[in-house]
Amino acid sequence: MPGPLPVPLGFVLKLGAYQGRARDLRVGLYHGAFCLACCWALMALLVAFGSMNVIAMVVLAGSVLVEKTWVRGPRFSRLPGVAALRLALAVIFVPGLAPGLQQAPGPGGIGDVMTGSRPGPPTDWRVRGSYFEACNCEAICPCRSVGGRPGGPSSFGECFGALSWHIDDSHADGVDLCGLRVVMSIRYLDRVQPGTPWEVVLYVDHHAGQDQQAAVAEIFLGRAGGTVARLYGPAIGEVYFVRSARIALEHAAARKRIDIVGYLTVEAEGDASEPGDVRCGIPGFDHPGTELHGDTLRSTDPALRWQVTGRRHAAFTTDFDYRSSP
Repeated sequence: MPGPLPVPLGFVLKLGAYQGRARDLRVGLYHGAFCLACCWALMALLVAFGSMNVIAMVVLAGSVLVEKTWVRGPRFSRLPGVAALRLALAVIFVPGLAPGLQQAPGPGGIGDVMTGSRPGPPTDWRVRGSYFEACNCEAICPCRSVGGRPGGPSSFGECFGALSWHIDDSHADGVDLCGLRVVMSIRYLDRVQPGTPWEVVLYVDHHAGQDQQAAVAEIFLGRAGGTVARLYGPAIGEVYFVRSARIALEHAAARKRIDIVGYLTVEAEGDASEPGDVRCGIPGFDHPGTELHGDTLRSTDPALRWQVTGRRHAAFTTDFDYRSSP
C-alpha cells in the first residue's frame, strides 16, 4: 500500500514557495517524484492487470480508501498486501491472471507459436472425435442449417465464441494426436458486407509435444489443406496467438463445458432442438448435431476478450472427421 501522505494544504504551500523561472518545472518534477515514490507499487500492479482495467482500479482505490479512513486501516492494508503476493506466485503458473504482462502479437499477428521440428504442414493426416461450440447468438444460431434450410447472418451483427475439438482418433505423418484438446476463440462482424474475417486465438493442449502442437495448429488453422481448408479455413483472418494451455473439455455429459485456465470458460445445458435436426458448417453439414442452450460464455484473454451476461445463448454439439483428402 502507498506510504503516508502529507497534509494537502502543507503540500500546496511548500510548492507555492518555489521561486524563479524554473518554478513550474521544479513543482512538476517534485510532485511527480513524490507520487512515484509513494505509489510505485500500485502503478506496477495496474501495469500487470492491464491498462484501463476498471475492476483493478476500483479494487485498489477502495483498498486505499479503507486504509486511509478506517481506524484499523493500517492493519487492514496487510490483507491486500498478502493477496498481491499470492497472486504474484499464481501468475507464474497461470499467466492469464496478469493480462498486462502477456506478450503482444508479433509483426505477423502471431505470438506463442509452437513450430516443432517438422519442415512444414503435415501432408497425410486425419483427425476425428467430438465437437462442441458456443457463441453469442440466440439459439438456434441463425448461422446453422435447420431442416435443410441454409443458414444466414448472426443474431446481432457481431459473432464471438469458442469452438472445441476432442481428438479421439488421428494420424498426421506418423505423429499421434489422439487424446489432445483444441479450442479456437473467434470473433467477426457480419453487420457489414462482406463480413470481416475471423479474429482468432488457438489454444492447444499443454500435454502435446512440440511436433504434436505444430501439427494441430497447422491442421485446425486450415494451413494443412484438406477438409478444414474447405469448411472454415478460408474464413480465418488474423491469428493473434497460438497458445499452449491447460484445457478441460466436457463433451459427453449433459452439461457441456470448455475451460481454459486463465483464459476462457463456456458452459451449456438443455436441448434447444431435436437430436440431429441442426447442422453446422464448421464440423461439416454431413455431421448433424443438437442445438443447446448456453449459459456461460466468457473470454478474459487480453488478445481477444468477449462475454455474454444476463441471458442464454447458442451452443451446438456433434462429432467431426477432418482429413487431408477433401
